[in-house]
Amino acid sequence: MTLLKYENSKLKHQFIFNLPVSHAICGRQCPGCYALKAQIRFPKTVIPYREARYKASLRDDFVATVVNELSSTRRSTRTVRIHESGEFYSQEYIAKWQAIAEALPSFTFYAFTKRIKDFDFSSLKALPNFVVIDSLHFGRINY
Repeated sequence: MTLLKYENSKLKHQFIFNLPVSHAICGRQCPGCYALKAQIRFPKTVIPYREARYKASLRDDFVATVVNELSSTRRSTRTVRIHESGEFYSQEYIAKWQAIAEALPSFTFYAFTKRIKDFDFSSLKALPNFVVIDSLHFGRINY
């Protein structure tokens, strides 16, 4: 099982890592959540796919698995979108993405998050190849 998918109709030439949409992971349920709409529309395919990635992210070998998958790719792209769906759910999970980004300095990682105040993102923000974008501005969703 590969953990990252390669592009979709909107996100071209990049790898994407997704998690399921749920209050337990996201810390909220946003009105009009497009990722939730996909889970409702295609529950037999989308939910198992995202759940499998969530379970993989809990494993001790998650960092090594993602690093191996990206470092062995034959694709020329070096961009990774974290959470087209889903969200950062713990400080330990953030540390795993930090370790991945540190191991792959030739890749650029980026993620939108609505949990900027829930966790410490300073370690990710300090990396030259990681962009963290706050999805909440003035207490409202920034999209």
